[in-house]
Amino acid sequence: MTDAAKELEDMILSRLWARGQASVADLRSDLAADMRERAWSHADILTCLRHMDRKGWVDREQRSRGAVYTARLNARTARHHALGQLLSKAGEESGLLGSFVIRDIDLDPQDLADLKAERAEKARRQAQATPKTRS
Repeated sequence: MTDAAKELEDMILSRLWARGQASVADLRSDLAADMRERAWSHADILTCLRHMDRKGWVDREQRSRGAVYTARLNARTARHHALGQLLSKAGEESGLLGSFVIRDIDLDPQDLADLKAERAEKARRQAQATPKTRS
């Protein structure tokens, strides 16, 4: 996923949290007002919303004049996801990066426990997916 797509996901989620629900046209209008340097097309926003729907981040409700979207992902879960993505990209340096994040960000104990559980689950899935070789 590109940085622009991730940025668009973040902006859409923040608008949905603020509005409660929104159509593609509502989101495009909000984004146009906030982002003078980049104009997101209707197709860009719709494509992003479809991906977010498949990920379980938004709900889609069909109405007579189009669909309305609501955020299924709350801000706390979004923070966990973003931090998990950052740590997984860090690879071998994730422990060091994680220690800086924990030290420099006010991370409450529940957030930390959730993050550790997510990392452990990901490591378990990767270990199961890795074929074992015979010696």
